[in-house]
Amino acid sequence: MIYGLSPLPFSVPDTDKPTITPAIPPGQESLFLPLLVQSVAAQSEKTPSPQISAGLPVAAPMDPEANASTGEGERAMKDIFRFVFGQEGDAYVAHDGGSESSRYGILQATASQHGYVGKVGDMTRPQAEDIYRKMWEESGAKNLPPSLALVHFDTFVNSPAAAKKMLRACGGDVETYLQLRSQRYARLSELRPARYAKYTKGWMNRIQSLRVRAAAQATPASPHAST
Repeated sequence: MIYGLSPLPFSVPDTDKPTITPAIPPGQESLFLPLLVQSVAAQSEKTPSPQISAGLPVAAPMDPEANASTGEGERAMKDIFRFVFGQEGDAYVAHDGGSESSRYGILQATASQHGYVGKVGDMTRPQAEDIYRKMWEESGAKNLPPSLALVHFDTFVNSPAAAKKMLRACGGDVETYLQLRSQRYARLSELRPARYAKYTKGWMNRIQSLRVRAAAQATPASPHAST
């Protein structure tokens, strides 16, 4: 069951007008994440995968802080990719829950949709990562907090349509997102046991791995004890 979210009790200020009033009123900071999630979910539903135009140079950011932020985002993204690759493995699957083949968790149709030419069984890891990058942009995961980005992107690789609905419904709460994903798997196994029941244990193990990894990301690292 997908739960709706209550409307936000405050309006976004007009940024064209000078003001000293904070965008988020005191005591309502917890409402920012649901607002961000709704924005990302809406954007991912209407924005197609980015296309790279040949011959057009991309200007590098001049702000050192922007460069640092970009570097941190790249590291976070690659860390999430490593998790997903570890969960999916590199084996070729001739019939991935149906009639389609897949590798690295990428269906043949998904690979073709994102510019891959050839049989998915011949796909290399760098080619798979290139597709992951396009899916990362498409999903909106780069705009989310690390633990939520991890859960959302992993779900998006599994099912883009379901991931978009869960992101909108979870309100920015990782545990709610994981519960929605568990409910989806249980429903699939119940409705079509001959096709999906054999995957249930692996699916639930993956959710638990996500739960542990997301909790670790959300917990600040303890400072080293002085000697």
